Amino acid sequence: MKKSSKVLSVILTTLILLVAFSSAGLAVTKQSVPSPVNNMNVLQPPGGNFAICMDPAVKNFNITKSLSGNVATFTMSGQICNNGPGDWNKPDNMLEANFAVYNGYAPQFSYAAGGNPKFFKQTVGPVLKKNQCMSFTQTYTRDKVLHWGFSENKATERQMKLMFEFYVRDAKGLIGVGAQPKALDCNLNNNLSSQTFEMMISTP
Repeated sequence: MKKSSKVLSVILTTLILLVAFSSAGLAVTKQSVPSPVNNMNVLQPPGGNFAICMDPAVKNFNITKSLSGNVATFTMSGQICNNGPGDWNKPDNMLEANFAVYNGYAPQFSYAAGGNPKFFKQTVGPVLKKNQCMSFTQTYTRDKVLHWGFSENKATERQMKLMFEFYVRDAKGLIGVGAQPKALDCNLNNNLSSQTFEMMISTP
């Protein structure tokens, strides 16, 4: 009888231990399974102030020149384009096409010291859609021009260079400065184009 009790006791103890180990195993397994919700990488949508970058640019800058009666006439032409991908649509900050002419005299040919620069501004508009271009022209005249190119100058002559620039800006002057929002212009390397001409002028 005592033997039977011992056997029964051993069996019961074994069963209890098996149940305990099974429960512990299930608990570990349950904890090791990652939660499909807690471990998901949730992509947040862009905020309300997200702006698509625009790229106002200059293209096809060209100058034709003529000389008659010592008066040189230069006709400048070029295009302001938006390379995208966003549309320029800013009623309070219009795009502007700018032509500039700078003088440089021998021997330094310093445009900063040349004085009397000329600036011409034309309005592109508050809207310039992606891949859209607008064309602009401007005429500039310079008197006392003897001939194109350089030659050995006399006392009454001087060598001169004229540098012409064509560039795009916004009315608020933000493009290209430190305060510029990045989306305003995603490429600053295509905002300006220039050409230079050499000539002899009379000094009297």
